[in-house]
Amino acid sequence: MNDDSDIEGDFDFDAQSDNSDSSVSAKGSTKQKLSQIERKIQSSSLSKRERRLLQNRKSALKCRLKKQGQLDKFRGRVDKLHSHNRSLQEKVAALNALIEAKNHELASLSSKFDNLQMQQIFFMTTVLSQVGVDVQ
Repeated sequence: MNDDSDIEGDFDFDAQSDNSDSSVSAKGSTKQKLSQIERKIQSSSLSKRERRLLQNRKSALKCRLKKQGQLDKFRGRVDKLHSHNRSLQEKVAALNALIEAKNHELASLSSKFDNLQMQQIFFMTTVLSQVGVDVQ
């Protein structure tokens, strides 16, 4: 029968880094480790304890794979949300610039309107005074 240290030594797990290149290779090596464990479990020469240890290792590896898949999915979602956020910020900046331009246009038109009103009042008072109407 196999020694427990031999079983544990065959499946040492290194800490996985967070960058995507190593996580892809880590997934591949984890899947290889899963198949190695599965072959060992199928071996009839294992004791109950050894089989249980291997089943636990297999479950832990599956859990790590699932967790890594979820993490990759969330990272992708974060990237999409960052991109969408940048797009929205650009739209907000463009709209703020448009508002600024419209405010300047409004101020200019308001000033022109005030000038036209003053000209109209001056013209009307001039016409009325020429006709002989007293305007005060």
